[in-house]
Amino acid sequence: MSKASTGPSHLVGVNLFLADPGRLVRAVEAAGAGLWEWDLGRNVVHMTSSLAALLGLAPRAVQVPAASFFERVHQDDIALFRVSLSEALRDEKPFTHEFRVAPKDDGGMRWLSFRGQVLDRAEDGEPSMLAGLCFDVTDRRRTQEAYDLLNRELSHRMKNLFSVVSSLVNMTSETRPEARDFVTSFQARLNTFAATHEALVKGTWHAVPLESLVEKALSPLGVWDRIDIQNANISLGSQDSQTIVLVLHELATNAIKYGALSNGTGRVDLEFRSQPPSEDAGPTLIMVWTERGGPIVSAPSTRGFGISLIERLTKRQTHGETVLNWRPDGLRCCIELPIAPAEL
Repeated sequence: MSKASTGPSHLVGVNLFLADPGRLVRAVEAAGAGLWEWDLGRNVVHMTSSLAALLGLAPRAVQVPAASFFERVHQDDIALFRVSLSEALRDEKPFTHEFRVAPKDDGGMRWLSFRGQVLDRAEDGEPSMLAGLCFDVTDRRRTQEAYDLLNRELSHRMKNLFSVVSSLVNMTSETRPEARDFVTSFQARLNTFAATHEALVKGTWHAVPLESLVEKALSPLGVWDRIDIQNANISLGSQDSQTIVLVLHELATNAIKYGALSNGTGRVDLEFRSQPPSEDAGPTLIMVWTERGGPIVSAPSTRGFGISLIERLTKRQTHGETVLNWRPDGLRCCIELPIAPAEL
């Protein structure tokens, strides 16, 4: 009968690597990574042959002067790489930094991701050894560069489209004087959408911070400095961002014409809060727009575009609060909007 093991099972793999360090190197290289170790006292870098190949060094160059190693880093990336290393030496925290190298064999530019941290310190407390792993991330970088190029081209075409639509609308107002009020309102909405588009492009169509979004929507109207916002660090995806911007534009336009922003002292409290998903519904955004300090308010006798839009968006509200409350001291608008989880 074989004797049962008495040692902890989680140490088996560790014992194998200690008994045969080459096993660890082979395992790392099988994963497409390279090992490196910077001896700060001797100022030399030890590395596996796979990493030497990625750097464009001779396969047997497993130990090179630090200067030779840094010569392989692209000149435009060397400064930031040194800053990253300096921070790692000072803080002892793990670091990750990506830079370009041009291998000597084929001349193709490659991206490497270096990760590591301080392992040892000398008696005086100064770092003596920095070590870690290296990964080839060229494919990911090339994919990202292609995506960025496509995104810039799309943004350029969208800006041209906004410009063409704006020109067509202006031409209409020149020949149809009775349409000038409509054109003015439409141009303002179009400009708001253009500003939102710019914010989404800068965020690569991922999550956009609410405060930045509100500023983009209200700054062109000249009222951003009169908005007191509480947003609880909420971010929105592209579709939800466009909805919020359109609603804010209509509320601000109404406030400028008739409400708290029609004088020099009125202000708006703008609060955002989120509700987590439930069994019956997904995540929800609650937006509360409260005007104060303006003229006495009364409910309008007719429904304009802005009111109709808000009512259409809020047909399925469940929190029970009145959507549009025309209080004498200022309009209070409480909107509940289902939102999609934002991609960060």
